[in-house]
Amino acid sequence: LADIRFGRYKVIACSIFISFALLFISSAASLVYDLTEDGHAVQKWLLWVGVGVYLLHFMATMAFNGTILQFGLDQLPEATSDELSSFIHWYVWTTAIVALPQYYQPSK
Repeated sequence: LADIRFGRYKVIACSIFISFALLFISSAASLVYDLTEDGHAVQKWLLWVGVGVYLLHFMATMAFNGTILQFGLDQLPEATSDELSSFIHWYVWTTAIVALPQYYQPSK
């Protein structure tokens, strides 16, 4: 869908913009919660904001991940199949290694 309808570059740029915008929205929502006297009055509103932010961030991440590998492979037009394969392996392994610290919880 990104290639045919919107274009890879637009999908990647839009997903990065949405991710940063949602970062600011979630930060502002937590600031509103901290500054209010009665936290229960805003809790329901913040729950829906949080669910919306999570879903939009999930869609932006999937749009980014779905197009960035193809975009990277397009930058190697004269590469051999071994070079393309090593690029794909590099991308998959770096994505997994970068995600590791979020799962590591040091014991106390």
